[in-house]
Amino acid sequence: MEYLVGVSRKHGVAPSDLFGSIVEAWRLGQSSCDHLGVECRSKAGDGGVFLVVRGQDPLGQFYIPSRLLAEGDPFQELDLEESSKDKQVRATADGKIRLADLKTWMKDASVTARVVAISEPREVYTRFGEYAQVATATIEDGTGTAKLTLWNGQIRLISEGDVVDVENARVVVFHGEIQLSIGKRSRLSFVEDPSLL
Repeated sequence: MEYLVGVSRKHGVAPSDLFGSIVEAWRLGQSSCDHLGVECRSKAGDGGVFLVVRGQDPLGQFYIPSRLLAEGDPFQELDLEESSKDKQVRATADGKIRLADLKTWMKDASVTARVVAISEPREVYTRFGEYAQVATATIEDGTGTAKLTLWNGQIRLISEGDVVDVENARVVVFHGEIQLSIGKRSRLSFVEDPSLL
């Protein structure tokens, strides 16, 4: 069930909604949950094997005992708790999120933090078929730390000790650590008065 929670959080759906789609797939053979598809691959008297896909890409396959499918939603309490936390996170002043409050399902996270370390750049081959330079900055804001991925020209823009604003970043987990990923809609800028942090 932990794996199911991980899949739902990673792909931005509530665990309860995904579980409901699994129960529906148990009855009908297949179902959908927002942008994810669920298929019951095999049924036995004591449970079923379910495949979760996004488009044509398989995200995971797992077994769920039939007693869990019949008991009702095991994630209802978790969803209510996360919904409450989400409201608390959104209530943060100036639209900024404290690093301690970052969650892996966030897609438009904005933070202000100090750069405490930057790794040496390394060359990687991207999924777009080209080479790029990438480095990882460690940032902190007094509530926690996170990693910030820097690509190509961004690497030379900041230095250790700088206070930066990151806007509209996606939050991911990489090697077990919370990481902010800067995409096309994201913005990285300096804070003029670093004493504000």
